Formats: sequence, C-alpha cells, structure tokens
Amino acid sequence: MITSFRHFFLILFTCALVIGCGSKKVVSEDDLSSSSGTPAHLQKRVLVMMPQNKTGSGGEALAKDALELIEKWMGRHSEFIYVSQKEVDPDKTFLTEEGAYDLPAIFDAGNEAGVAALLLTEIEEIELKESGEETGFFRNRETATTARVRLRVYDLRTQKEILGKRKTATYSEENVQLMGSGGEPVFDAKHGKAAVKKAIVDILELLPKYAKRIDWAGQIARIDGQRIYIDAGRVTGLQRGQILQVFGPEAEVPNKASGKPLGFTPGRLKGTVRIYELMGEDAAIALAYSGMGFNESDRVELYLPRDKN
Repeated sequence: MITSFRHFFLILFTCALVIGCGSKKVVSEDDLSSSSGTPAHLQKRVLVMMPQNKTGSGGEALAKDALELIEKWMGRHSEFIYVSQKEVDPDKTFLTEEGAYDLPAIFDAGNEAGVAALLLTEIEEIELKESGEETGFFRNRETATTARVRLRVYDLRTQKEILGKRKTATYSEENVQLMGSGGEPVFDAKHGKAAVKKAIVDILELLPKYAKRIDWAGQIARIDGQRIYIDAGRVTGLQRGQILQVFGPEAEVPNKASGKPLGFTPGRLKGTVRIYELMGEDAAIALAYSGMGFNESDRVELYLPRDKN
C-alpha cells in the first residue's frame, strides 16, 4: 500500500516537473512532426474597409451595396474570415482630410487586431449610355450602366500590396419608350448595383489565388501562469496538438538615404507552444513547448516541419 502511494506520488511529481519545465524543453524534428491534424490552410482574417463611391451616382447606398456583396462572397469562401471596419474601431473613418484611405492608420489598427489582410474597394466611375431605335411611335431602347471598380488587397504584416486590379463591367436592360418620352439616361440604383457587383466579383474570384501569399498569423492574447491564450481557434482551423511558433515584435528598418522605411524585419523566434484546448468561438489555450520569454501580443505562426514546407 505504501509502495503504491509512493509510486503515485512519484508520477505526480514527474508530471509537475515536465509541465513546469516545458518552456525549456528541447524539441526534436521528430517530436514536431508528430503534431496531428495540420490543415492545408488556415482561415485568414481579412479587414474589409467601407467601400468608397467616388462617382456622383448612387451615393452611400451604392457603397453599402458593395460592402454587403463582399461580406456575402467571403461567407461562401471558407479560407477567409470577414472582419468589418467597425470591429477594429467603430469610431474611426480611417480617411485622410482629402477623403482617401489613411493606410498607415489602417495598417496599425489591423495589426493590433490580429488581422492578416486588408481589402479596399473604390467605385471610380459610373457611365450611362442609351442606344436603339430613333424613329417610330414605340422605340426599343437599351440602357447600359457601366461601372469601373478598383480593389486592392494588402498583406498587413508586410504592408505590401498583393493584389491590385481595376475592372469594368456593364449591366444592360432593354425597354420600350414612347415617342417624345426620351432624354438623357438617368441613373437607376438597381442597374448600378448590378454593374458594380459584376465588376467586384470578377476581381474577388482572383483572391483565393493571391491570398496564398499571405502567411497566417495570430497573437498571444493573454498569459495566465502556464496557460497561453491564442486569439484563434476552431473557426480559424486550429486543432488540438498543433505546434505554433512564437515570434517577438517586428521592427521597422529605416532607409537613411531616402528617409522612408525599407520594411519590417521579422521578430525573434522565441520558441513554440502546443495547443491543448480549443475554447469559445475562435480561441485556444496552449502550453509552452520549447523556448521561453513569451509575452502578450507576440505573433504566432503554424509550425511545419522541414519536409512539409
């Protein structure tokens, strides 16, 4: 009986020692290769700013239609998580005094929120044309609404543009007019929405291909004793047993010659953590697996052994 108790106590002591020293564990390639369930991709959070309607047609309603369209499109594509402007900061417009997107402010806010990419939409032009019969009491006429839209997508970590496209699309509709009822074509909200939708979707369909250039990254949201809380989980696609690399903060590299920054140097690799529990809608709890000195706001990335890179 005493011997069994001693064995039980020894096992408890050994487990506590392993957990307590987890941050100093030396991890071999074989250990990391054994992590289970590595998915082909993880969902990437995409910050979608309120589209800008730079035309004199449709006003804010047309911009809101474009935003709703983008949200629905992302809802149908499992590789993306839609993040609205209001989720990042409901009180900011993120526009300069000239009315352009304030990119530095958006980059800062997006990185703070742990967003992987940024999507900007601008409706640059709406053109109306009417053609068809010029004579007769009843005239067959065709009204064409053409929209030119620009979409830009940035990798927020590197602040590099990975996709920048303009697309022009036209929506046409035939109608019959009575003699004398013609005149200059008038903007129709339904036609404008249809033309903008076609232009946006044509560009969005390119996004999955270009999004492969964006590395998935999350953050350590909180550290509570040995528990390390990650701001991603079930929705993102993380699984129990996965290994995440932990990096310190990035640093901006200045260019003394031009005065403009060259970019950002990656943060120092501090070690790895291993997920042992998924919690809430999209969060996870991990334990230190190797290394030490982890802090809140440190960046985490999925570890892939060399043979899977």
